Amino acid sequence: MQLDQTAISGALNGSGSTSPRTRDQVRLRPIEPPALKPIAPAKPAVAQPAPSNKKRKKAWTWFRVTRWLTFLLVLIALGFGSWWGIQRARAALATYHAITADVHALQDLQSTNVSTFTAGDAAQVHGQFAQLQTDVDRMIALTTFSDRIDRQIGRLPYVGPRYEAGTQTLQVVKLLADSGASGSAIGEQALTAYKTNGLSDSVAPTSPTWLDVVNQNMPQITQITKQINEALVLRAQIDTRYLPLSAQTKLARFDELTGRYDLDKLVNTQLPALQAAFGADGPARYLVLIQNPSELRPSGGFPGTIALVTFDRGQLRNYEFFDVYDLNEAYTNSHHDPVAQPWPLSRYAPSPELSILDASWWSDFPTSAATIMSMYQSTGWPPIRGVVALDPAVVGSMLRITGPITIDVDGETRTITADNVHDEIERQRALQRAGEKTEDVHKQVVAIIGKEIIERMKGGDRSTTMDMARAIEKTADHRDLQIYSADSDVQAIIQERGWAGNMTPEPGVSTLSLTFANVAFGKSSELMHPSYDMVIGPAINGMRDVQLRVTLDHTGSPQDDPFYQGFQRWWVDVTLPEGSQRIGSDIPEVANPEEPNGGSYEVPLPSGTHATFTIDYRMPDSSILLLRRQAGLTPAKVTIDTPQCPSAPHVETLNTDLIVSLANVCPAVTSK
Repeated sequence: MQLDQTAISGALNGSGSTSPRTRDQVRLRPIEPPALKPIAPAKPAVAQPAPSNKKRKKAWTWFRVTRWLTFLLVLIALGFGSWWGIQRARAALATYHAITADVHALQDLQSTNVSTFTAGDAAQVHGQFAQLQTDVDRMIALTTFSDRIDRQIGRLPYVGPRYEAGTQTLQVVKLLADSGASGSAIGEQALTAYKTNGLSDSVAPTSPTWLDVVNQNMPQITQITKQINEALVLRAQIDTRYLPLSAQTKLARFDELTGRYDLDKLVNTQLPALQAAFGADGPARYLVLIQNPSELRPSGGFPGTIALVTFDRGQLRNYEFFDVYDLNEAYTNSHHDPVAQPWPLSRYAPSPELSILDASWWSDFPTSAATIMSMYQSTGWPPIRGVVALDPAVVGSMLRITGPITIDVDGETRTITADNVHDEIERQRALQRAGEKTEDVHKQVVAIIGKEIIERMKGGDRSTTMDMARAIEKTADHRDLQIYSADSDVQAIIQERGWAGNMTPEPGVSTLSLTFANVAFGKSSELMHPSYDMVIGPAINGMRDVQLRVTLDHTGSPQDDPFYQGFQRWWVDVTLPEGSQRIGSDIPEVANPEEPNGGSYEVPLPSGTHATFTIDYRMPDSSILLLRRQAGLTPAKVTIDTPQCPSAPHVETLNTDLIVSLANVCPAVTSK
């Protein structure tokens, strides 16, 4: 049925039409429901049911699998890391043993005889250093990590200091290996050049000489020096307490070796001086005075024979011998400023000016040599860079190495040995004086012997050359060889080595020197045997009283040729330590305006006699006393007596400069 909407509305609202209807009048009719969208019934809010035991068990199983899988991965990582660490440690240990073997191999090569060392030996050294480089680089790679990790390891107790000391030691070894590889390569080149071109050649070689190799590699040599200096600085930072004993021993050996050398001085001073001395920048020519000690002068002996010797690019290029009178003639005929004679010469052999024959008069050889060079420049002869003086002892030392030589002298065959070389030279002069020779050939004998020795040196193997070089060095130590260079750097090294022939006091060192000259101008000087007796008193108020007793013994015979064994007149100069006061002497001084602080004396000495004189002086207290040995003088016997040791005076032969220690209970004497 459907209700009348109006009626219902009126009924509900209390109103109706103007004609109200009764209930009976209400007409009902059916009502169709409206077309509405169906609405889904709302689901009641019900809580989710708890998971079942089966689900919970499944989740727990997955968690455990994940955990054990993670743990397994960690174990695998740790195992791999341990394996890797063990392998790395094993590799490091093997490399350490390799480095040790490399060092031992280099030490074995160090014992190789230098005189027989070849370019092949140098190549072997280079290869060993290269292997050491490889092994050290590998060791560094095995034992170092990132900077961060290295710093962290360094902070660890116990491990840290050892790790740091080991790392520093490796860096020192690396620097030494690098410098050794570079240096040995240069050595190989130099020895190859020496083998190719030798020590001497009359013409300039087309390939590099050993000195050319040095010149070309100077930048690399400088770099090597920097590497070694860097190694020295790093070495000083190593705390050796944290190193194994074997490493400490090796570092101590390293310290000992490096302490022997001044590398900066070697590169910056000595090598440039070597280059200048041996003609790296052009021919280096030297005037050589072959002095005769039979006619003793303060600097050695009369230089009757001279030579010009030229070095170029490290090679002995040429040489030529002359009679000193040839040089004197060139000087006499030249335009030059006259040089005044030393006072003793003006007294016993007066002349308007100094002759170049006598220009080597001064006892201090650098003074004599500088005078000779100044006078030489006027002669017109080839320019020279220095002057060398030698006496027959040098020739004898060469003959002991090369063996005797046989020469032909004016149709006569003579065998020259180390023991008779001087006698054979003088023999020719004696024969001439006796009328058995018509020409003066004794100077020719000197030249013949000199040429033969030089040719043997040139043609000998490197072992012979090295032996000769050592012999020359020894004669220079004994002042049988004296050297002067116009190059100040070269001369500084000569002075330092004690090869300059100085008779003047050494700065800061109490020095006593006596020099002799036979101003009778005969040939008997070697027959005079001097001896010195010194009594040195105790130090009182900073001074010591000293008595010096000098004895001259003429062993010649008055029955023989007076030119060779006759009368001698000795001029003696005495130089006392600086600050000394001469108290007196038992013979009068000579009024010499050039006299040293100990005075000048004249001592006549007939054949077969002896003379003695005493000088008393007071010297400043010092811990040492240096005694100079004059070149060419027959070695003097020296006796030193002190109050501390009266029953056992010290006796020594003055065949080289001697140092007397005055600080001990009894004096100790050593060669300078």
